[in-house]
Amino acid sequence: DVYKRQTEAVAAALLWGDENLDAEKTACIVAPDHAASIRVARKSGYSEVGLATYMGEPTMVMERSRFGKQPR
Repeated sequence: DVYKRQTEAVAAALLWGDENLDAEKTACIVAPDHAASIRVARKSGYSEVGLATYMGEPTMVMERSRFGKQPR
């Protein structure tokens, strides 16, 4: 199904980034009313950190620590 393929694609990209980029955290932005994208982001280790505006629209900002670890 599409949800499973999206989750697998995000997981592969995040694994590559965790292994190859020197970043302790990554962020993503999601439309707050797009439940499927929020579900994929949460399953990938992202947590909501706030709301912002992007291109005039409300936007959820989410962050994830490297290798999906939660900050201490």
